[in-house]
Amino acid sequence: MASGYSTARLIIFVVVLWFITEIAQFCLCANSSTNNLACIETERKALLKFKQSFKKDPSSSYRLSSWKGNHCCQWEGVGCNVSTAHVINLDLSSRDIDEVLETEGVISSSLQELEYLSYLDLSGNNFQASPIPMFFGSMEQLRYLNLSSSQFGGRVPTNLGNLTNLLILDLSTVYSSGDQFQLFVDGIDWISQLSSLQHLDMSGVSLLKAKNLMQVLNMLPSLLQLRLHDCRLDDNHIGADFQNVTSIRVLDLSSNDIHLVPLWFGKLKNLEYVNLASNSLSGPIPNVFQNMTDSITELELSDNSFDSVPLWFGKLTSLVHLNLAFNRLKGPIPNALQNMTDIRILDLSHNNLSSSIPTWLSTFKRLVHVNLASNNFTSIQGSLTPILRDTCELKSLVVSENNFHGEAFGQHSRGHGNSSGCIRYDLEKLDLSTNKFNGSLPSWLGQFKNLKLLDLDWNAFYGPIPPSIGNLSNLTRLDLSENDLSGTVPENFGQLVNLQVMDLSNNNLSGRIPDNLGQLVNIQTLDLSHNSLNEVSLECFGNVKLIMDFSYNSLKGTISAISKWFSRPVQTSYLDISSNLINGTIPENIGYMMPLEYLLVADNKIEGSIPNSVCEIETLYILDLSRNKLSGSIPNCVWKGNSLDLIDLSFNELTGSIPNSIGNISTLEWLHLNKNNLHGEIPLALKNCKELIILDLGENQLSGTIPSWTGETFLSLQILRLRQNKFNGDIPSQLCQLLELQILDLGDNNLKGSIPHCIGDLIRMRSPKGLTELPFTDWNKEDVNQVIKGRELDYANNLKYVVNMDLSSNNLVGAIPDELTTLSGLFGLNLSHNHFVGEIPSKIGEMHSLESLDFCDNQLSGSIPKTMSTLTSLAHLNLSHNKFSGPIPQDNQFITFDTSIYAGNPNLCGDPLPNRCPGDHESSQTNVGANDEGGKETKTEKVLFYLVIAMGFASGFWGFVGVLFFMKSWRRAYFQYIDDAMDNMYVKIAVKVARLKKRMERK
Repeated sequence: MASGYSTARLIIFVVVLWFITEIAQFCLCANSSTNNLACIETERKALLKFKQSFKKDPSSSYRLSSWKGNHCCQWEGVGCNVSTAHVINLDLSSRDIDEVLETEGVISSSLQELEYLSYLDLSGNNFQASPIPMFFGSMEQLRYLNLSSSQFGGRVPTNLGNLTNLLILDLSTVYSSGDQFQLFVDGIDWISQLSSLQHLDMSGVSLLKAKNLMQVLNMLPSLLQLRLHDCRLDDNHIGADFQNVTSIRVLDLSSNDIHLVPLWFGKLKNLEYVNLASNSLSGPIPNVFQNMTDSITELELSDNSFDSVPLWFGKLTSLVHLNLAFNRLKGPIPNALQNMTDIRILDLSHNNLSSSIPTWLSTFKRLVHVNLASNNFTSIQGSLTPILRDTCELKSLVVSENNFHGEAFGQHSRGHGNSSGCIRYDLEKLDLSTNKFNGSLPSWLGQFKNLKLLDLDWNAFYGPIPPSIGNLSNLTRLDLSENDLSGTVPENFGQLVNLQVMDLSNNNLSGRIPDNLGQLVNIQTLDLSHNSLNEVSLECFGNVKLIMDFSYNSLKGTISAISKWFSRPVQTSYLDISSNLINGTIPENIGYMMPLEYLLVADNKIEGSIPNSVCEIETLYILDLSRNKLSGSIPNCVWKGNSLDLIDLSFNELTGSIPNSIGNISTLEWLHLNKNNLHGEIPLALKNCKELIILDLGENQLSGTIPSWTGETFLSLQILRLRQNKFNGDIPSQLCQLLELQILDLGDNNLKGSIPHCIGDLIRMRSPKGLTELPFTDWNKEDVNQVIKGRELDYANNLKYVVNMDLSSNNLVGAIPDELTTLSGLFGLNLSHNHFVGEIPSKIGEMHSLESLDFCDNQLSGSIPKTMSTLTSLAHLNLSHNKFSGPIPQDNQFITFDTSIYAGNPNLCGDPLPNRCPGDHESSQTNVGANDEGGKETKTEKVLFYLVIAMGFASGFWGFVGVLFFMKSWRRAYFQYIDDAMDNMYVKIAVKVARLKKRMERK
């Protein structure tokens, strides 16, 4: 409510006051008694000239289409004096986007010829940031001037001060503070001439230069409403006294830079509406409001830094609207509020309030809107049931994003019934999302027939979904996601004819998806993902207008069924049925069926070829057909979409070569063709895909050399994966130009030559920042296989943080370049199974991020650098089958490595190998002699050592067991903790076993 109840009364008062004086002699020409009234010819021509200021619009909604003929008093928006036929009223305000008038060139000054015009409303139109016309200042008969939201710009003309008859002046603008087109004033003195002014709204107008603002406003004794929202005001502007205007009822100074509430506030004892929101106020709510206890009904103090509510605040018993949202209030809800029994709108959201919601809140019978979201509340005294049961007029209750736990509706919620005596409930919005509520959902939720939004997501509700929710025919949004709900989706959900969004994702729902959900004519989003649903008839769901997500279930069905959607207009833009058991072939006409932006059918059992019509989807952003059984070649067709970002065809059985047509997709950022049977070379046409961030062609039969142009073209590339193909030739030095690269995987090919010395230029591998977020994909849903720590791992959730280089299983030769050791951000480095010679660079100890290092099966020689013992993150090391010699470092993690990592290096010595290094034998003999001489001391030390251990065990054991034995409450708490831990462990194991079974079934 922007102005609220008192503001509404005040507007009515002002308008009625003016019209009472006019209605005796004036009326609109639209009145049936004046249909034949001819208007003044000069005024008719003046109106036609003014009409030419606006662009012509041939559409039927053009507001000036009625402006023709001789009877101008009958034109839309024109009002005439019933006796004289003079035009006295011109209302061209636009309240709908289809009605907006746009200027074309200079605004005609012909309105000056309407000498009797007293009412002018041009609000809501588009004057193209042009200045307010100077001639407005000469229309001295005006009593009402409204230019609000009309996109005027520049300096406000000072000659508006000539309009001394004005009662209402509204110059509020749509431009925000600091906008180059914002209206501004050079001075404010001209307003003092408007002595009859009752309503002044200059919201959005820059008053930065109006240093004498309050002195000028003090000269308007009749002022009732003052709105100066977002006017760039500070304490200097409002510091002066404002006590003369005691008649003021409405005061809006919101969205400025006010730090202190001036003392003159306390003198305005007739204030009904005060808005100081979005300023820089802090500390406790100031005492100046104490004098308004009998008058003030609406108080907006949101988006400040208030930290406490004083005790006297409870005296504001006339308040019906209180907004303290986005402050720094802490502790429990202040008891001072419990006297405000007439309160209708209460917003305490986005503070640091804690403890519980008090029971007295349910005694506020007139509550309409309550928002307690984004605090730290932990409980509700007496549950939500009394609040919902006893406040019949309540329309919205929002308690989302808190720390509530326990049963939301109480242990006896099932017996709620209608015991409150409410004939009907007005509740339209119930939002309990993002808490820790548990318990089952009560069936009596179905009695809130006016409910439009029910949001219970991100809680721990369990049990079945009550079928009574299907009776809420006014619901437009239903979100029960991220809970532990079980059972089936109620069949009667198909009766929710007004539903636009249904989200039941991330629960434990099972059974069949009801066919009648697809008959909901207004449904825009239908998300049933991440459940255990097992059957669906896809042909029934062509009505979903935007998003349909059935992913991560066990759904059986055939994808070819969606070809039946073609028989009616389909508007689905997001289709995700990935990770199910869907089979069949992709319909040949899928590209002509719907304006798809996302087509995600990965991880199913879909067979056959990819239809050429996929290229016809002009709106496509993401195409994911991975992990299926698709065969044949990739369509070599012209992709008509100009915004395609991601193609994932990996883990299929595709054959043939990479088509040149992919190179025409200049917007492509992710190309995933790995794990297929593709052959041939990387096409030159791919050079056009300059926006690529990920290029994964691994596990195919591709051959030829790695193109040198890849380094010159893909300057944004972060992942280059070509492993397990048949590429040959040298590693092109141009790859060193890929400065954003975090994963370089060329393993298992036939590459030869040496590692380019410029490899150290890959600066992203020095200090990785995490892979760049793609605008239309979620890194957590993507995965890349990498051989790290001796195993091939599938990186998904943490893919964006992986930094790896794998050049293994090739025919590379030469020494390991020193420049490689500058890549200190590498987590994994694999150079195994090549023909490298020489020593390990001594600076390898500077690669502090290394967790996996594999140099096995080469011809490296020399000693293991002692600096490697500083690699404290190193968890996997393999130096086997080389020509290393000398001692093995004995520091840090080297004492934990197994002997197998040194196999095939006969000249290595020292622990853990049986080979002793020179000098080890003498050292051991010396140690034996020393042990004999100190034998007696050693035995005594051993006795004392074991005695201390026994005493420590006894004291620790009885200290723990003794406390549990004597402290009953502690004993119960401890064993309850053990029981809970075992239960959690059982649940986790059961869930993993269930998922494993599901995967086995899919295979």
